[in-house]
Amino acid sequence: MTIEPDSFSATARILERCDLAAVVKTAKREGSRIVLANGCFDLLHVGHIRYLEAAKTLGDLLIVGVNSDEQTRRLKGDGRPLVSQDQRAQIISALEAVDFVTIFDEPTVEQLLLALKPDVGPSKIIRRDRKTFYRSNTSQDFFSELFHLSFHTASVATG
Repeated sequence: MTIEPDSFSATARILERCDLAAVVKTAKREGSRIVLANGCFDLLHVGHIRYLEAAKTLGDLLIVGVNSDEQTRRLKGDGRPLVSQDQRAQIISALEAVDFVTIFDEPTVEQLLLALKPDVGPSKIIRRDRKTFYRSNTSQDFFSELFHLSFHTASVATG
């Protein structure tokens, strides 16, 4: 028997933004608390796993936004990503803590936040120039709680 890559359940959890927005809307209507995490995840390591597992504890449904190849290149530099966006998304979607994955191509996660309106979202957003970390001025408009997870210890601070 041959198993096609599209038949893996992990692949089925990778959704386009519009499809994911419909899933989120239904989940919220049913009372689920939605958490959004994001990153490049180019070289998956234990810090990523801890980050995502800790984020999952903050709600019922963990959605992960994966930076596109172009945005990963802009953030990480020439020669990156080492792993394509489709493969990174499939790897992340296979993690037990992760419910859904989407790929985003904007310089920041803000448009994804506006589209999905999670209950809990990242407190720090990296600007394209990577020089400034900031708390989005509009972030409180679209989530009820912000979180910051220490990448290496995955300790959770909410506010």
